[in-house]
Amino acid sequence: MFIDYVTTIGRSLISRFFIILVCIAFAPLWLLIIFVPLKIKLKIPGIFTLVDYFYKAILACTFLPILIVETNDNTGEPAIIVANHSSTLDILLVGVAMNKTPHVWFATTYLLQFPLLRYIIPRVALMVNTNSLLTAMRSLIAAQSFIKDNQANFIIFPEGGRYTDGLVHKFFGGFAALARKSNRPVRPVHIFNAEKAYPPNTFLIRQYPITMIIGPTMRIMEDESDAQFVMRVYDWFVQKAVNEKS
Repeated sequence: MFIDYVTTIGRSLISRFFIILVCIAFAPLWLLIIFVPLKIKLKIPGIFTLVDYFYKAILACTFLPILIVETNDNTGEPAIIVANHSSTLDILLVGVAMNKTPHVWFATTYLLQFPLLRYIIPRVALMVNTNSLLTAMRSLIAAQSFIKDNQANFIIFPEGGRYTDGLVHKFFGGFAALARKSNRPVRPVHIFNAEKAYPPNTFLIRQYPITMIIGPTMRIMEDESDAQFVMRVYDWFVQKAVNEKS
């Protein structure tokens, strides 16, 4: 046990060292992303290829075994990406799932309490107030015109926060309204074991194998309510969790 703990500390220190090197190497890219308006950077050729390299480089620095399983019905059209959230690793993993295509993150206003993030996050993401279902819906409705006007994937964590118990928690339903108003499909992404490998507020990176399942294209039907569509997407996550445990 002690040897395993020492090994984990040593591996984590080495991982952090390489992550710092990668961040330094990609600093010009992130300065560009931070200072260029969101609408403009979505149209800059090659920028999301570099972002993809960054995601993959940071994940490689963690030394984690990662398996990505993708459903073979991806049409390549812009979608609303819905993912569970339990770790900072989720951002890198879902980023890799974007496969170099333009994408925009939804971020919670909770992050604005941190001084540095208060300046950066609004420049790279669309903000969602998750204090209540009503405020979350209002934030997403305000983003509808931006989604309609930009051909990109829009990524949202519908649980409204990070949960480390391995369960799929109740979804906020705003993504269904976005899908209907923008006529975009939804693609679910289920990540397993990220909270075991790198839980929030920790330094150590533990060598748990991570699996990411990129699900099928799901469209909201004309005769389907937003609540019914949310439940259909939620049920997909629950079923994948059951399959993973069996």
